[in-house]
Amino acid sequence: MLALVVTLTSAWLIWTGTRLVLTEPDRTRHMPVMHVALARPPAPPAPPKVTPKPPKPVVQKAVAARKPLETSPHAIGPPPATNAPVAPQNASSAPPSPPAPPAPSENVSLQNTYLATVRAGIEEQKRYPDSKDARLQQPSGTVTVWLILNRSGELVDSGIEESAGSILDRAARESVRRASFPPFPASAWPNEQQHRFTAELNFHPQ
Repeated sequence: MLALVVTLTSAWLIWTGTRLVLTEPDRTRHMPVMHVALARPPAPPAPPKVTPKPPKPVVQKAVAARKPLETSPHAIGPPPATNAPVAPQNASSAPPSPPAPPAPSENVSLQNTYLATVRAGIEEQKRYPDSKDARLQQPSGTVTVWLILNRSGELVDSGIEESAGSILDRAARESVRRASFPPFPASAWPNEQQHRFTAELNFHPQ
């Protein structure tokens, strides 16, 4: 029963509050309305008109013609120049001088280089003798050979300068005959058509 009373009382209060809200008079209708008019900003002044000035006319000054200088018949001056002979422009130039011969130091360097080539060619063809006597005796030593080459590198003659025995001398001569040599350099031994060389060959049993 108490709960029913509370429920009815709450419903009546809610309904009464709703009516009070709905029946409250609108006060905004009776509030006066103010109308404010904003003044417009003044227009900016127009820029002043500038009239261009006409250009000044250019006045050209007349240049007075110069009078030719009057020469006095008694004036003393240098004698007129005579026409000197002009050398022909197409004169033949002097022939170029021949190239200078190489310096002695350069010749020595070329000659030493060629000598090393000759000795290397003989050393490449060196063979230890394989004869029966060589196998039995097994000689060893150094043989100095001499050889003459012409400027084309061809062998003209050869021989033994220092012997190490007949077996090794024979092997040294065969080494010289089998070797081939290049031509002389152009500036090496310029006054010789052929030149004599020497080489040492060391033989040891294998």
